[in-house]
Amino acid sequence: MKIASIALVATLIGTTAFAEDGLHFGGEVVTEYNVDTSLMTSVLTPTAGYVIGDVDFTVSSDLGLWNDGLVVGDTLEVMPTLDFRADYSINDSLELYGEVQYDLDAKARGDLMLGATFSF
Repeated sequence: MKIASIALVATLIGTTAFAEDGLHFGGEVVTEYNVDTSLMTSVLTPTAGYVIGDVDFTVSSDLGLWNDGLVVGDTLEVMPTLDFRADYSINDSLELYGEVQYDLDAKARGDLMLGATFSF
């Protein structure tokens, strides 16, 4: 059964119908300095996604790097909260989305959010 599943996935990924779709990775580091409190923070947000047709599925998590001192070790000791999101583009200015968080430490799902974004 495992071999059949692997063969099916390999066939789907290899077909020309999925040629424009695919796996993508990215990330963002946001560093901010609060002048009023003299506090500097830095957060890394790695992202992985897969596009099928007009739907972009992504998963990401915020990892603290700096909070008025190096906190990478503290960040790695706690299980992260994963952010799942699916975006569907209706046209250039309208996008529908659904998103949910899952806390691996608490083993609990956050609120399920559905929405629309209109850009002009």
